[in-house]
Amino acid sequence: MDRFAELTGRQYRLFDYYGHPEAERIIVLMGSGAEAARETVEHLASKGERVGLVQVHLYRPFDVPAFVSVVPKSVKKVAVLDRTKEPGASGEPLYLDVVAAFA
Repeated sequence: MDRFAELTGRQYRLFDYYGHPEAERIIVLMGSGAEAARETVEHLASKGERVGLVQVHLYRPFDVPAFVSVVPKSVKKVAVLDRTKEPGASGEPLYLDVVAAFA
């Protein structure tokens, strides 16, 4: 990620957190929908809503310690928005990784 920043001037981490520092509700999201979600979260947080967003930049391998480190300790509810659909599965891949990370 540091090499990418050198080449492009844009710094990313595996997971970036945006929103209220003591969020109670967060969304975990990757892909193009994250930008709109980020704007919404930042607007709501500026109004006092305790909400946040974890934006996933590198999905595989899923780094559990890096993921957990960006999630505020105050979080009580998590929504995972995954673009993959696997009919008949117990959950989508990103959702299952998030659940396993918290377990």
